Amino acid sequence: MRYLSILLFFTLITLHAQSDHEQVTAVVNDYLEGTSYNRPELLERAFHPEISMYFSKDDALWMPSREQYIGFFSKAEPGTFSGRKGNIRLVEVAGDVAIAKAEVLFTRNGRLFIDYFLLKRHDDEWRIMSKTASNGPSNQHGDRILIVTSNADRYGDTDLPNANHFGEIVHAYDVFVKAGYTVDVASPDGGVVPVSYFNTRDSVENAYISDPELWYRLQNTQNVADLSGQDYTGIYFPGGGAAMFGVADNPDVQRLTREIYEKDGMVGAVCHGTAGITSTRLSNGEALVANAEITGFPEALERKDKPYYETFPFSIEGRILAAGGKFQAAEKLNAGFMIADGRIVTGMDHSTTAKVAGVMVKMLDKAREVANRR
Repeated sequence: MRYLSILLFFTLITLHAQSDHEQVTAVVNDYLEGTSYNRPELLERAFHPEISMYFSKDDALWMPSREQYIGFFSKAEPGTFSGRKGNIRLVEVAGDVAIAKAEVLFTRNGRLFIDYFLLKRHDDEWRIMSKTASNGPSNQHGDRILIVTSNADRYGDTDLPNANHFGEIVHAYDVFVKAGYTVDVASPDGGVVPVSYFNTRDSVENAYISDPELWYRLQNTQNVADLSGQDYTGIYFPGGGAAMFGVADNPDVQRLTREIYEKDGMVGAVCHGTAGITSTRLSNGEALVANAEITGFPEALERKDKPYYETFPFSIEGRILAAGGKFQAAEKLNAGFMIADGRIVTGMDHSTTAKVAGVMVKMLDKAREVANRR
């Protein structure tokens, strides 16, 4: 009974912490939505009546009042886009205080603002107590790419630990971010996703292994059901054994992939991540991979004598072929084997991750340049 009481106690603490995190996130999103779409009522809800704000203006410290700041977003028609695109990058909660970080891109001049918030919970309500910001030029352009991960931390119904491949996430993430894309991470269930396959000898992985913003995304993935493909120009599926579970047959993963592809977006996948595109069908009923040359982790290189293989719900290669695709692979791993067939780019294993992401970026950049000239 004592053990049960302790377990219940810590469960309640965890649930409360999760609730606080969600509430803080909602408050910061009110701020971002209010400033992006000229909705002063959201700012009034987010700001504490005694909020303090600190900015730089003409090389001097500028401290606008709550009313003055909200007034900036009360002049335009409510709901009209202000030219600001904001994204939460970090939230940390400690008891009844929290800090948050957000990026806000000013699309008209390309400047990127980094906003920091201090929040306080009082009478079970979170409010922004203080805010400051810095800004500078940026290569960001406002386009977004979605990375889809799996929530599976076990192979099927076994106790064998399972995870997403860290390297296949971060090597693509690194390419996307450096090319000016905003990257969101999602999963079928949202929340925390398991990550493993770390290589500490890899310089890119080492650069991100302690990056708080990346881990914030991995611990707070967005639920695919809450997303729209209209908000993204590309979708990417990393591998790891977890990619074989819960992704390919998820209706919202299929919907997002279809929406992004049919708006001339890019679809990318690496290794077992190719599983994520095997079941998607387009609006005309045709399989996404039909008549396309596709690669992924091949059956010939699976370790079929190992327990993990028995848990796989399907064969990537088998599904591609059954859908009318043309599956190809190299004879050995780490050969850098990848295929770009139209707007579908796939890599056989982790060695192709940066190459796959690079091709996606190159084609997306070209499409954006063409669109901007119209």
